[in-house]
Formats: sequence, C-alpha cells, structure tokens
Amino acid sequence: MQFYNPNILYGLIAVAIPLIIHLFNFKRFRKVYFTNVAFLKNIQQQSKRHSQWRHIFVMILRMFFIVAIVIAFAGPYFPSKDKAKITSDISFVNVFLDNSFSMEARGTEGSLFEQGRLIAREIATNYKPSDKFRLLTNNKYSFSRNYVSRESFLNQLDNVIVEKSSLDFNRIPNGIIKMDEASKYQELFIISDFQKKQTSFTTWENDSLLEVSLIPLFSVDKGNVFVDSVWIDEPLLQEGQRIVVNIDIQNQSSKVIEDLAVSLYVASKKKAVLTTNIDAFASSKESFNIKLDSIGHYDARIKIDDYPVIYDDNFYFSYSVQKALDVLCISSKYANKDLHILLESDSSFNATIVSEESINYSNFSNYSTIILNSLSEYPSGLLAGLKMFALQGKNVIIIPSSNNSLEVINPVYSYFGLPIASRVDSTMHKMQNIDIESSEFNDIFETKNGKNVITSNTDLPYFKNILYSKVSRNPSITMLISNEAKNPLLFLKNIEGANIYAFYSAIESNNSNISSHAIFVPIMYSIIRKINSSNNNSLFLGSNINVVSSINTTSSVSRILMRHYTDSIEFIPQYRNSNGQLMLSFEQSPNTVGSYRFLIDDEQKSVYSFNYNRDESFLDYYGIDDLSNLLSELSLDNVSIMNIKNTNIAEHIQNVNNAIKLWKLFIIFALFFLIFELFLLRFSK
Repeated sequence: MQFYNPNILYGLIAVAIPLIIHLFNFKRFRKVYFTNVAFLKNIQQQSKRHSQWRHIFVMILRMFFIVAIVIAFAGPYFPSKDKAKITSDISFVNVFLDNSFSMEARGTEGSLFEQGRLIAREIATNYKPSDKFRLLTNNKYSFSRNYVSRESFLNQLDNVIVEKSSLDFNRIPNGIIKMDEASKYQELFIISDFQKKQTSFTTWENDSLLEVSLIPLFSVDKGNVFVDSVWIDEPLLQEGQRIVVNIDIQNQSSKVIEDLAVSLYVASKKKAVLTTNIDAFASSKESFNIKLDSIGHYDARIKIDDYPVIYDDNFYFSYSVQKALDVLCISSKYANKDLHILLESDSSFNATIVSEESINYSNFSNYSTIILNSLSEYPSGLLAGLKMFALQGKNVIIIPSSNNSLEVINPVYSYFGLPIASRVDSTMHKMQNIDIESSEFNDIFETKNGKNVITSNTDLPYFKNILYSKVSRNPSITMLISNEAKNPLLFLKNIEGANIYAFYSAIESNNSNISSHAIFVPIMYSIIRKINSSNNNSLFLGSNINVVSSINTTSSVSRILMRHYTDSIEFIPQYRNSNGQLMLSFEQSPNTVGSYRFLIDDEQKSVYSFNYNRDESFLDYYGIDDLSNLLSELSLDNVSIMNIKNTNIAEHIQNVNNAIKLWKLFIIFALFFLIFELFLLRFSK
C-alpha cells in the first residue's frame, strides 16, 4: 500500500492521546455523607476488573479511530501491478497545454485556453505532492525544462499565455523521455483543440514507459474569417505606376459572410476600402488598384473585423518604389547597338554598358539584371561570378554572337544547365511561336475572349543562323520562343529562384531584323523586368527561411538593425555575408507582428513585414470519434482519450494508473470504531 500524501502520516502521533488519557486518570472523587446506608442497597455493583477492561477497549477503539482517519487523509492506494509503473514511488507527469491562437476560441466555460488551464491544474492536484511535474507548451524550448514540484508546476501554469507558436504533435513524444529519466515510467496529458493541421500521430510508437491521455476541448463557434495572403504581381514598382494589390480572404465558417469591410492601410493611413461577400467554407479573392507614391519603402496592411479569433484580422506587407532598374550590359565591339539605345533611352532602366575587356566582377551585386551581349569569349571567372549573381534571385540574359562557334557557346549553355546546340541551322526561319501565357509575355499581346492571341497575319522577325537544339523535357526549362519549325529561339532556365534567359540565335543586324522590329522592345523590356526578388517582403513569425537582402556588403558594415514602424521595438537580426549579399534569418526574432525598417548604419535599406502563421486560422478539428479512428489505425495501445463531459479527471487518472484507492474504506473503518465506542459507553454496564 502507498500514499498520495505520506506527510500526513505524521498525524499518527495523535494515537498517543487516548493512551495518555488512560494512564493518567484525572477524575477527582468527592465524599458524600449518608445518614442511612440503606439507600445504597439498590445500587448495582460493578467489579473493578470489568471497569478496567472497558477503559482499555475504549482506548483501543479511539486509537483505531485516529489511525483510520489519518490514513484516510494520507490517500492510501494499491499501485498498478504493471512492472513499468511500480519502478518508482514518484510519478513523472507531463502536461502539454496547447497555447496556440486557436485556443482563444470560446468554449462552454470561457476560452478554450482558460478551460485547459483549469484542467491542467486539476490534473496536478490529483497526484501526490511528492510527484514530479513538467509543463509543456507549443514553445519547443519547454521540452528542455526539468521536472519540478507540484507547487512550482502550478506557478508555471499561471504564467502561460497564448503565443504564436504551433507545434506538430509528432514532435511531442520524442521530447518527453529525457536521458536522466529514460528508465522511468512517465505520463503525458495533451490538452488541446486538436486542429487537423497540427494533429498527427504518424511517428508515435507504443511505449511501455509512456502513458498518453488526450483531452480534447471543443469550441462553441467554430467559425473564423481571416486574411490568408496578400501579393503584388508586378516585380518592379516605380513612381506613378498603378498596381494591383491582391487579397485572399478565407471564410472558415458555416455562415455566409455579407458586406465584409476590407481596408487597405499604407504608411498607417487608410488608402482604400471595399466590401465583399463570402460563401460558407469558401474564399474570396479581392484586389485594390492603387497609384504608387514617391520613391521609397512603404509599410502596409489589410484589415478586416472578425470575432472571436482576431489575431489574423490584419495582414502586414510591404513594398519598395524604385526610380529605375539597375542593369549591366556587357558587350563586345561587334554587339548590336540597338539594345544599348533601348537601355539608355528608357527611364525604367539605370543602365551601365561596359566592354567585355573591362568587367568588374565585384560590382555584380549592384545590379538586378546582367546581359551578355554578343561576347566573343566567356572566361570561367565570368561564368562563376554570374552563377553566384543568379543565385541571389536575379536575371542573366545570354545573347550569342554570330561569330560564336559551338565550342565557344555550348560550354556557357552547359554551365547553366541549358540544352546544348548540336549544329548551326543556316536556313532562314521566322519567329512564330511565343508562349503568350507565360508571365513574361502575357501582357504584351491583344486579348480575345479573355485570352492572349497572336493573329495569323502578324509579321514577326526572321533569323538566318539558328543554334539548333532539341526541346528539353526538364521541368525547370521553358521554351518561350521558337520558329515555324519549332526550333527553340529563347529558353528560360530557373535555378534556385534565378532566371537564366538564353537566346539561340544572334540579334546582330547581319543575322536578324529583330532589333529593328516592333516586338524587340516589349520582349527585352519584359525579360529584363522579370526579376524574382519579391516586393512583398512578408514573412511569418518564426519562419526558418533565409532572406536574401539585395544590399551590397562589400564595404564594411558597423551596425545592422530592425526597427518596428509603430512600436518601440528593435532587434539585431541574425545575418551572414554570402557572396557579397546579406543572408538574413528571422527564426528567433521578432516576436511581434508588424512592419520593420531594415537599417544599416542608421540608413533605411528596405522594409520587412511579419505576420502570424495562418495554420492556426483554419479551425478544422478532430472530434473524439476521429481521434479514436486515428489511434486504432496506428494501433497505439498506450494512448487513451478522455471526454471531460462525462469523465471525472480523478477517476481517469486512477484508471490510467490502474491504482486502487482505499481512502473510502478507511473512512468506513473510522466510523465503525466511533460507533462501536459509543455503543460500548452507552450500553456496557
């Protein structure tokens, strides 16, 4: 037999009280004078020995009564017969309290989080004070906590708040068994709403040293409306340009949402408002058409009003308005000068044109696009520098020279993973097939019935000599332009976010008339502007994605800082220098949503916005039957489900541990001894 509260057994010292009373009889006798002894004849005589035995019985009954009461309050029980559960008199109890945002939903007794806190407290109070407890939350660092006393556990429980983190349940068991308690039997209670995006048991295994109890909580209203994403399609934003801000709003409820107000704020000022209707369990894609202000970095957000889940009603994003796109054009002396005229005459481009003899590789990071215009040779240092440049999410455009042999140009194509040319086709062909549905060319041709079309009488440029290659089946390679024989003229290769555009015919006037053709300007304009670096610098808090900053760090940097636009929050981000670029990591910081200025030596270089992860916004839960089916499919025998509506927590803990509680039996014993004593005193003469 063991005890939940063994310290109460010190109360057995009180057993000495009846013994002391018996040994020291404090009854005082007084003399009574009788004038006639005849009055004493009717008194029934009692022997001295009978009186002594009665006093001894009363003393023993009182001692037994005290023993029974003390043992009852000490919580006696017979422990489980399972060998794994009796290796220690101390229980190791883990309580996982889901403190993600979805727990802010309303339950029958207030918010689910507060209801879960009360359940966690009740679990702890149904164990012995000598047991050890550990409080686990969605914060992964909570699994590094040591076991503490019940009092410390309850103090920790009072300090838990709802946070942005959301932990995959597959990770919970792996963090439970610590090395110093690896041989100890442990118990785990998971208190959660069991969202489907968070709940997975695929990596769980049957473990005789771990008993798991799932305690699902259910919200009264499972509806939620939230801003899921915001994006801007245009890769380059310039002053005075009109752009479209696209919004995806989700309705995760069974009700139709009517006249929902959606507001756009730019630089803390309301820019525009629209209303929308959303069907039940559907989404609505809306857009704002706005004109960009002056050059600079802008913080923005989309706002709606929804209750009770409000953390996802705001979506922060940011964008930068530039004066021009920095372009480097490396040309040979035989290169087509029409391309130079285009770059220098268009205010959208800030062009630098250099000869192939004066290339400065260290300045590559200052540009967003580099054009190789009819080079006579391609040094290995140039190719290596271009590849590092491209891996920063920027553009490389390769235009071969009519003087290039296959031995010169094929190594360039091969270096970037493009198809190599097998021969030179000297038959004159016209450009005919253009991928007008691609993001490069989907807005330069007229539309008919909502689709881009090229009319049959469109006069397109010709090419005399074409570097013949087969059409690639590589999914990262796209043929954007081909001739009437379907031989490629322009390939696109995606390399880890970079765009490599490669022409397979020279554009010099002795080989083609494309540079004097009307289509030349929109084609070159589109592929130069098609940069992959997003203007919507929006991330989720805690994201482990490395962000490549477009800042050149070849010069010394003394201070890098992130500063919140509206709150007095500052932090130094984790960063490293990679090939002249800053690689930023925001996994540890910040912890507050909003837009932050990116400062280098107190000069603003960019702006980044952070939002709460939207996984918690999809209020799709597992019910008790769903959880039972999952556990049955995985044959997890050490996992049970507790329905708090019809199950007492104390009884559940007793059933889980297979312990037999005896306190009621000792209360009955105490009452028996008390009644027997009263009977003895009343009727024993």
